[in-house]
Formats: sequence, C-alpha cells, structure tokens
Amino acid sequence: MKKVITYGTYDLLHVGHINLLRRARELGDYLIVVLSSDEFNAIKGKKAYHPYEDRKIILEAIKYVDEVIPEYTWEQKVDDPLISLDMLRNTNIRRSCLVGMLLFMAMAGSYLLLPYYLQFVQGYETIEYGFILIANSMGMMVAGPIVGKVADRTGKNKMFVVAGALICAVGFFMLMGFGNGTGLTYILISLFVMGAGIGMALVASTNLSFEYIQEGEDGQLSGITNTFRQAGSSAGVAILNAVFMASLI
Repeated sequence: MKKVITYGTYDLLHVGHINLLRRARELGDYLIVVLSSDEFNAIKGKKAYHPYEDRKIILEAIKYVDEVIPEYTWEQKVDDPLISLDMLRNTNIRRSCLVGMLLFMAMAGSYLLLPYYLQFVQGYETIEYGFILIANSMGMMVAGPIVGKVADRTGKNKMFVVAGALICAVGFFMLMGFGNGTGLTYILISLFVMGAGIGMALVASTNLSFEYIQEGEDGQLSGITNTFRQAGSSAGVAILNAVFMASLI
C-alpha cells in the first residue's frame, strides 16, 4: 500500500483545499494529513480561526482523507522527506547523478567565462556573442533527441554516457585553443561539439538511472537529479570565478 502525506493548517476550508486533498489522494492508496496544532501555529506566528480539534473533525469527514495526525514542530518533517535519499544507495543512480553534476559544473563554469572572452578578446557585441553561444545549445538539441531514440531502441545507455563524456572532453579541449586570432568557425564548432557531448551524456545517464527505480518514484528521482545538477552548476561557477579572479591579482 502506497501512503501519501501532506501538511497544512487547513483553516476555513475552501475548494482549493479539497482539490489539493483529492490530487494527493490520487497519488497513492492512503492519505495522511499532518495538521498544524494550535501550539505549532503559535510558533509560526499565526492563529487559526478554528481550533485544532474542529479542523481535525472537518478533515476526517472528507472522503479523500484516511488519517489526520497533529504537527507540533518543524523537525517533524525531517522524518517525512519529500525526496528519499535511499535511492543514492543504488550505485548506478549515484553514478548517473555524479555524471550530471560534473557536466553541469563544467558547462556552468564555461558559460561564466565565454562571454568575457567573446566580448573583450574577440570584440563581439552582446547580441553577437549571444547568437554565437547558441551553437552550444544547438549541439545539445541535435544530440539529445537522437541519443534518446537510439538508446531506447538499443538499451545501450552506458555506452552513450561514455561516448558523450569523451565528446564533451574534446569540445573543452578545443576551447583551450581559443586565443586572440581564433576564427569564428572554430569557435562555433567547439561550442557545438561541447554541447553535443553534454546532451548525449545527460540524456543517456538520465535514462540509465530511471532503469533502477520502482513505479511511482519518477518524481523523487527527478528531484535528486536536479539537485545534483544545480549543485554542479553552483560549484562550477564558484571554482571558475575563483580561478579567474586569482589570475587577475
């Protein structure tokens, strides 16, 4: 049996509350509503019109609700996480998340420095280098869907992860050749290659991780994957910015 849990004060019940409870109930077989107690509302600095016992009786009368329990502290939510990190015990999911994190780290770091290079070294205007950077997105747009279709048909996601990472590395190696006299064609090809590698590896690694979850865990896996990618982006910007500033001092 799949249990769903939701939190709230549910004071002065209206149609929005009913729709929320209905949608929550549709997600599983048993809906638990953790209802904010009067003491907890005081901690939050709010006061409900109806006392806890009245709100509890009203909720229990709704057909979508199976159980109502009180909420006393913020720490109560720690025991009921929105995303279960138990998924990371799976080696393949963990590797997939790390691949995404590293790719986003490299991509975000390069996006930080490329505009400076194109504007102050190459002399392009803002709108001009904006169009140039589209080459990177075009690489991802071309490679991603193709890899997705081929991987779905062949199941060789691991091979595409490795191939995408290698192609991405080639793109970054080409970026290392940027200089004062680098031509526009070389810049566009480099960005396209890097984007194609990132798109290939990301699609394949995401497909790979979804092979190791159970039905109904798609949302949790997406949350974990996006968390790792955002962490990679933040780290990439921080590291490249630190290196860049250190080189100026």
